[in-house]
Amino acid sequence: MTQSVVDQIDLALLKIAFPENTAGELIHWIEPMKAACQRFGIDTVREVSSFLANIAVESRGLTQLTESLNYSVEGLLGTFSRSRISAADCQRLGRKPGEGPLSPARQEAIANILYGGEFGRTELGNTIPGDGWKFRGYGPKQLTGRDNVTRFAKFLGIGIDAALSYIRTREGGCMAAGWFWQTHGLDAKAATPGVKDDRIAINGGTLGLATVEQRFNALVAELLKRGC
Repeated sequence: MTQSVVDQIDLALLKIAFPENTAGELIHWIEPMKAACQRFGIDTVREVSSFLANIAVESRGLTQLTESLNYSVEGLLGTFSRSRISAADCQRLGRKPGEGPLSPARQEAIANILYGGEFGRTELGNTIPGDGWKFRGYGPKQLTGRDNVTRFAKFLGIGIDAALSYIRTREGGCMAAGWFWQTHGLDAKAATPGVKDDRIAINGGTLGLATVEQRFNALVAELLKRGC
C-alpha cells in the first residue's frame, strides 16, 4: 500500500498536480518527487496529495523555482502587513501601473525588507544584512530563510552555500521540500480532515488555500481511482 502510492507518482499524476507546466518538463520531475517521498515517508494518499498540491501553489506548478519579488504597489500593500513593510516602502519599491518588471536591485530591496527586521530574525533566522535576498524562496517548496537552509545543510552534511545550490536542482529542491514536510510534522496534519492546517504549516497562512484544496481533491480522487 505504502509503496504503491509513491509508485503512482507518474506523468499523469503530475499533470493533475501541475497543469501550468508541460509534459516535457514534468517528466523530469517524476523520479526526484518519488525519491523525496520515499526518503521522508510521504507515502499515503492524503500525504502525497497534500504534498503535491501545496508544492503546486508554492512554485506555480513548478514553473517558478526562485521566488519572485516583482510585486506591484498594490500587491505589496495587500499581501503584507505594515509591520513587514511600510506603505511608503510599498510606494517607493513596488511596480507602478504601466511599469515593466522590477529591476533585480528593487526586488532585492523588497526581499531584505520583507524577510529582514524583527520578522526575519525571529521567524527565519535572518541575522545578517542581505539575508532576506540571499535566502529568499527556492525550489518547489520555496524554502526560505537562513535558519531553514542551515538546518537542511546540516541534515545533508554540507555547507550552506552548497545547500543553496543543491536546492536549485530538481533532486535537491524535492529533497528540501520533503525535509521541510517531515521536520514540520506535516504527516500528522495531512491525516486530519481538510488541508487548511497543512497550508498554514507550509505557507505560514492560507494564501492559495482554494487552489490547494482543488488540486488535493483531484489528486485524491485519481489515486483512489487507481486503487490506492
